[in-house]
Amino acid sequence: MVRAVRLAFVVAAALVAVAVPARAYAIGGGPPTQAGIPQQQNVPELENIEIVDKRGTVVSPDLTFTDQDGKIVRIGDYLGQVEKKPIVVVLAYYECPMLCTVVLNGLMRGLKSLEDFKAGADFRVVVVSFDPRDDVAAAAKKRKTYIDAYGHDPGVRGWDFLVGSEEQVRQLADTLGFPYRWDPVGKQFAHSAGAFLLTPGGKLSQTLYGIEFPTRDLRFALVEASEGRLGSAWDKVLLRCFHWDPRAKGYRFAAIVIMKIGGVLMVVIMWFAFLHFRRFERKRRRTHMEPVNVRT
Repeated sequence: MVRAVRLAFVVAAALVAVAVPARAYAIGGGPPTQAGIPQQQNVPELENIEIVDKRGTVVSPDLTFTDQDGKIVRIGDYLGQVEKKPIVVVLAYYECPMLCTVVLNGLMRGLKSLEDFKAGADFRVVVVSFDPRDDVAAAAKKRKTYIDAYGHDPGVRGWDFLVGSEEQVRQLADTLGFPYRWDPVGKQFAHSAGAFLLTPGGKLSQTLYGIEFPTRDLRFALVEASEGRLGSAWDKVLLRCFHWDPRAKGYRFAAIVIMKIGGVLMVVIMWFAFLHFRRFERKRRRTHMEPVNVRT
């Protein structure tokens, strides 16, 4: 019994030891830089332009744009009427000298790393230009570049590049919490970097910040935005252990979960130790109660 009790305390101590650093990330100034989450203030284009967390807002399905083929489309065309798929939305302009291309490159790498999730089949991607000078030809050229690099045909409405009026684009950007402004000195737009995950109903489920989108964060965000339609049972279990950390702007291990697991394990081990002790005591009593034959 003593050995079992010791084992219970060792297991609990180990779990707490793992949980403390995870909790420290949440309380402190975020995870170390190698965690792969870029800090917006380190990129000149992001100064004084930060994405606002507006999770829970709903994008109007009536917003109207023009796709890379010159067809008029509504945001509602991408929402789940029959095929209920999450949507990844990125705001970028197609002649951006640096940041937009970096964001799109990061998104493309992140999507390629999701080997069992494919654009078109499992989710949709919508890139919207906020530069009124961009036209259909620029959208078509940009789409071809990224679809070729992606290496998978997303099909119709699987991955579109859109242009639109200032009014429609601004309404979409405001709903998502994406501020941008024209810089007359630099002759370019000042804006932030990120991607937005919408549910099939158009609700903003998650905002991923920065210029790189780690596989884990992108996968979790898609599973969440799909409202349970994407991902394996294991993905759903992991989502109970990893929670979105607004401070670190990424998914982080929830210390409270591992502490709960440790508590349950300790109770189970202690219960088995108690049963073992009862069996031992019963056996000992039976041994003492048995008559001893004394030869004379």
